[in-house]
Amino acid sequence: MKTRLAILTSILIFSCYQAHSQKKATTDDGKNVLLNENGTWKYDTLLSTTPDTGKVLSFNKPETSRQLKKSDKIDAGVWYNEHKWNVKAGTSSDAYEYLFTQKSGDLYAMFISERIEVPMDELVSIGRSNAEKVSTDFVFQEKGKRIINGKEMRYAQFKCKVRGIDCQYLVYYYSQDGMTIQFLGYTSQKLFAGSKRELESMLNGLAIIDKK
Repeated sequence: MKTRLAILTSILIFSCYQAHSQKKATTDDGKNVLLNENGTWKYDTLLSTTPDTGKVLSFNKPETSRQLKKSDKIDAGVWYNEHKWNVKAGTSSDAYEYLFTQKSGDLYAMFISERIEVPMDELVSIGRSNAEKVSTDFVFQEKGKRIINGKEMRYAQFKCKVRGIDCQYLVYYYSQDGMTIQFLGYTSQKLFAGSKRELESMLNGLAIIDKK
């Protein structure tokens, strides 16, 4: 289960360089559409169909997350509890920089970093569009803004089926100062409800390291 779910999630990851292959436009009657390079388009219903509480919640890293895994590419990293999580560096063929795996369960977190900026609201929309291309039964459940360790980010919660496996995700998106981060926490839909707090705790370790 661990290996298969981790591999399947890599299918959902998009590179920021793909962001330029899809553009937004507005029709004469005010509807938002997504334009593809091949000339096709579809309505962008993200803003109207995904619940947004409007509240901007603030979180700091848990006190038990004392180990910092710094990125080798950007000024950011993840504070995590080394007693609960293993960390593995990605290779040149992996989309992620780091993969965190729960030691005693089936929870995962992927840290994806790139040296390019994409507007954060665009990240949410593009991430949704990319996931819809490779999964079925996709449902965007929630989106919004959060302050994580003093930095404003976007977050989203969604579920989908990838090659027969029912998966559920929490994602933090950040893009500023010449960097873009996707930090995905995920597990099976069956385990999600009882694991959401632990996944959020892991994601709240995401930290932007200010230059001195």
